[in-house]
Amino acid sequence: MAHLLGHPGCMASLQADLRDLQGAITDVTSRTGPARFPSWKFPNKVSCELDLLALLERYSHAEGDPEFSQHAHVVLLELVIDRLLLLLQSFTGYAENLLSERTVPPAEAVGPCMSAGLTVRRYWHSMLRLGACYQQLQTEKKTCRKDIAALRSTPEAERIAKECLKDCLPSASEPSTPPSAAQPRPACSPVERSRSISTQTAEPPAPCDGCASAQAGLQESKAKTSHTSANTSTRCWSRSTL
Repeated sequence: MAHLLGHPGCMASLQADLRDLQGAITDVTSRTGPARFPSWKFPNKVSCELDLLALLERYSHAEGDPEFSQHAHVVLLELVIDRLLLLLQSFTGYAENLLSERTVPPAEAVGPCMSAGLTVRRYWHSMLRLGACYQQLQTEKKTCRKDIAALRSTPEAERIAKECLKDCLPSASEPSTPPSAAQPRPACSPVERSRSISTQTAEPPAPCDGCASAQAGLQESKAKTSHTSANTSTRCWSRSTL
């Protein structure tokens, strides 16, 4: 590994990794706010306030100066550790915001300086709490589904559903009555009842067009038959008279 220190290809790869890590940190902090902790590489500075672009420009490969290139290579490796720890601290802040149901994270002062091991343990603890809350929500969701299914299968629920359907969708077989029909009418006498019954029975329903034409044809044929029989009877009477 020592012979690769100061290698331009390795240093360029580390600089690309640092840019990607800084982009991820920017995305997380835009949702959770900046994680304000001392920098692992520069303990006298706040980690989220480091000017990474300036550091990348400063610690790059120097042609003709292998000693500085090796030193810059080591600094880039240390900056990778610094950005990874800041990313874990940002993840921890996001998980804690979800657990506390805070939509806007509160403004925090600079936290204590944490080692890499302490940062990882804190992050893993927040992940365990978040996973426990998720499992609890899943269990409650399954229980609610079972309760709803059991409620739907009861006869009482079916009866209520049928009554609701009757109220919302009236049966097509039931004739619709006008509002005036629902009002009570005065009781009528037996004479009026008989008159109404006779009037209803005396007025047959109007025949259709086919029935009317057939009845007209029958009446016309009857008239012709009666006329012919009348003429025949007249002739017979006249003959008998003669």
